[in-house]
Amino acid sequence: MENKLPKYRIEQELEGLPEHYPTLNHNDDFVFYIQRNINQNTVIYSINYNAFGDINMNSPLRMHWKKFEEDGQTQALNALQENIAYGYKSQIINKDAFSFQFLAYNKLNFFLVNEENTFKVVCKINGKESYLSKIYVQLDINGIFPQGKFYELYGKDKETTDLIYEKKHF
Repeated sequence: MENKLPKYRIEQELEGLPEHYPTLNHNDDFVFYIQRNINQNTVIYSINYNAFGDINMNSPLRMHWKKFEEDGQTQALNALQENIAYGYKSQIINKDAFSFQFLAYNKLNFFLVNEENTFKVVCKINGKESYLSKIYVQLDINGIFPQGKFYELYGKDKETTDLIYEKKHF
């Protein structure tokens, strides 16, 4: 686990992904992950395989917590987290491609695609087709339900493989 600020963090701001937050290695079993300002616990999105080793066509991604603040334990999301906060809606394009949007914020389009026998998430980052690696969400936690202030997308440019970053306000 690497604890330094990613090289592709373009803007230096007081708000944003904290320098000390954990970074997952790409050999870990995940497609992408989400971190938030509330704490270092991380929602991991992995491929959801069925009993035959094929991707589950109805629910291609599975989600779980990596509780970095609790000795790195993994834990299932609760129903509210899975069905509202971190859940997604997917559509089958073909056996090797799906589109999906988050239930909590459906203004972003993502594609789960099988390229060279590896599933990757593709989306636009700074207007460029990119492979998504992580999302950071800054929340305002004053009130009953947290409200999103902004999010940051991190990944690699699909064409150049350069690291890429974008910050957007909700």
